[in-house]
Amino acid sequence: MVASRPTVMAPPRTSAAPRAFLAQWRARPHRRLVGVSVVCVESHEGRRIRAREAHQRLHAAFRDLDTDGTGFVDRTKLCVALEHYGLPHGEDYVDELMAQYQCDELGVMTFRDYLQYASAREQNTRRAWSSVVGTAKHTGGGTKFDWLLGNHQTQRHTSKDDDRNVRADSDDVLRAARAAGIDGVSALDATRMVSLLNAQSDPNGTVGYEDFRRYAAMLPSAQLRSGNAVWDWLVAAVPESRHGPPRGQRTKQLFAGGLAGIVGRTAVAPLDRARTIIQDMGLVRSPASSVLNKTGVMHTNKPPNAAQVCRQVLRNEGPAGLFRGNAVTALKVVPANALQFAIFHKMKDDFLRKRTDEHGKPAEQLLLNERLLSGAVAGALSTAACYPLDTLKSQMAVAGGLSGSVWSAGKQLFLTQGGVKGFYKGIGPTLLCDVIGSALGFTLYETFQTMYREYNGGRRPNPLEKGALGGLGACVSLTLTMPLEVVMTRMRVQGVGHRPVLYKNALECIKLSTQREGLKSLWLGTGAAYVKKIGRASCRERV
Repeated sequence: MVASRPTVMAPPRTSAAPRAFLAQWRARPHRRLVGVSVVCVESHEGRRIRAREAHQRLHAAFRDLDTDGTGFVDRTKLCVALEHYGLPHGEDYVDELMAQYQCDELGVMTFRDYLQYASAREQNTRRAWSSVVGTAKHTGGGTKFDWLLGNHQTQRHTSKDDDRNVRADSDDVLRAARAAGIDGVSALDATRMVSLLNAQSDPNGTVGYEDFRRYAAMLPSAQLRSGNAVWDWLVAAVPESRHGPPRGQRTKQLFAGGLAGIVGRTAVAPLDRARTIIQDMGLVRSPASSVLNKTGVMHTNKPPNAAQVCRQVLRNEGPAGLFRGNAVTALKVVPANALQFAIFHKMKDDFLRKRTDEHGKPAEQLLLNERLLSGAVAGALSTAACYPLDTLKSQMAVAGGLSGSVWSAGKQLFLTQGGVKGFYKGIGPTLLCDVIGSALGFTLYETFQTMYREYNGGRRPNPLEKGALGGLGACVSLTLTMPLEVVMTRMRVQGVGHRPVLYKNALECIKLSTQREGLKSLWLGTGAAYVKKIGRASCRERV
């Protein structure tokens, strides 16, 4: 026979003295025995206590950074903390951190800045810490109510809510590194990782959430969002190791970079086609300038601008005509980025390992000449490997050029222009343009930064100002290399659509172009190129 549960009557709505009745009803013994109310009171009080303790721990972490007790942390103190954790402490890295902390106009960080920064990224920090302790085995008993009531000291790991109270040993860190896809991690590496963050706070050789949070505060936000904190921890603790990033990390980066590149190039495809048509006009016109029309060539008195060309293409070919050849560009982005990324980082790693200090620790940043060489070689090799797609795109984009699908256009090019060698027309000026453009871009960027510091009393530019300086350097570099761009376009498309074959090499192209059209013909399409470069960079940043 099942015993019936006692029924608790709620106060009637028509009570003559509702307040007095409610007070008596709440004071009944059955109300005091309900466990949920106890848990709610304890949980609320526990949250207040934990918030106060968290504030105190953050203040203690800030005092560790503020070594002289002045109440603020400047670049020098931040560099000391970064060096302690084995993290990069070059100018770019420190600039990024100081910008994240949203320091005041004096360029220093107060406790308020540190508190706001730590609070804003608390969720990402906890997620990164959970990736470390989430692989730990459940070794303690108890329930969630025990943790709420403060009886969690004997637990090692019970649930995800308890991660901040879990301490991880070297075995847990080793499992976390392997679970993250980092190959070749040894037990000694894991022990050194724990020792780096432990700071002798636990004689048993474990590391807790507060230790990890102090370390995570020295990482850029992107490293926590990308789930790469464990690999950064390993590299900081074992700098002489050759562990690569987690499996799949470079694939994700390449995919993200490829997607951003495709979106950016598609967004400016009409400008790119307009630039190609303008630069090609010297081949399709007689003495006067010309623009594409349905019958072939329409003569005008001066070269048109990008807007005029786009309107004419839109009128004659419709919206799809603005994107002719863009499919080939999209096919090129991923392999070109993959090759450039792999070659640049391979050369970068080799250069850094050759320059080690007395402790065997690799250098942190490339020298200017090393960066120039790495960028130039990576860009030239990736361009050479994907150059047939560039030629095909140019021949599809010009007036009266190749038509049909990418496969059909490629077949036409192969059959009518001498086979494989037809895909490599103009590769010389293209490679020269890439090498010169890369060298000029880096050199001008460093020069503009130096000039900026001299003009502003040694103050370093913030990220927005760095972007502006980089854009200025890119525009100057583009202006200086534009003649090579024009030569490259004209050599690619000669012989297409009844165009005459006039040029045997780049020098002959420059000579004939200046004789027939004047020196200004070498800078045709510069305006469209400026807008295209700025628009593509903006789209890549947003993606």
